[in-house]
This record gives sequence, C-alpha cells and structure tokens, in this order.
Amino acid sequence: MLEGRDVSRTDVLLDLGVAAGAEPAAFEAALQGPEATAAFRDDLTEARYREVRRFPTLVLHRSGPMGLVLVGCRPYEALEEAVTRIAPDLQPRRLEGAAGLAQYAADWGRVTAHELAANFGIAFGRVPGD
Repeated sequence: MLEGRDVSRTDVLLDLGVAAGAEPAAFEAALQGPEATAAFRDDLTEARYREVRRFPTLVLHRSGPMGLVLVGCRPYEALEEAVTRIAPDLQPRRLEGAAGLAQYAADWGRVTAHELAANFGIAFGRVPGD
C-alpha cells in the first residue's frame, strides 16, 4: 500500500516474493498451487461471513469468538491499541538509541518513518540527535 503497487496482480506478488528472498520458481509454484488457491478461497469465505466490504480489513483474535475488526488504513497507534486489547499479556520488544534503530531496520528490512517514530517514541518529523 505504501508504494501503491497492485497486489492483486500475480507479477507484483512474484516481484515482492523475490524481493523478500524467495527462490523465484519455487515461490511461483507455491503461489499458483492448489494450497494457495484453497487458502484464498477460505479467506474469501471468511470475508463474506464477516461482511467485509472495505480493504484493508484486519481481523484480530486469539481464540474463541471474540475479536476486533479494524477497517481501512489506520495509524500505528490504533493497531498497537487493538493488539493490546486482544493480547494484554504480550509485551513489545523495545530497542533503544541509534543501535536500536539500526537493528530494527535490519530485522524488518524496510520500515517507514511513522513506524520508527511510533516504536522509538520519536515525534514524527524530528530527527534523532536534533
């Protein structure tokens, strides 16, 4: 979404898989195989059951019938609050300082400025060290 790429297109999904480190032929076979088709159909069935009409829609639940549904693009803080409500015992891993920023970026590969600001308690638009 951040890059405006159409992830409903197979060529875009293949590019993303390769960029994430997947072996191209194996990823394409898995993407177009019967297990992926069945998983997609299961997702469509659940989306219809939950009356999902907008995308993105994120459904969070641990076990049992209770859960949360977040519709539309939401700020990081809304996602964090939802996860905390569903899993209050889950503790975030906090990294500190410039070394923490570097480690976080290395762990995830690609990050946004908003994500870094939220995870490191930095006012958005402020550069660490200013």
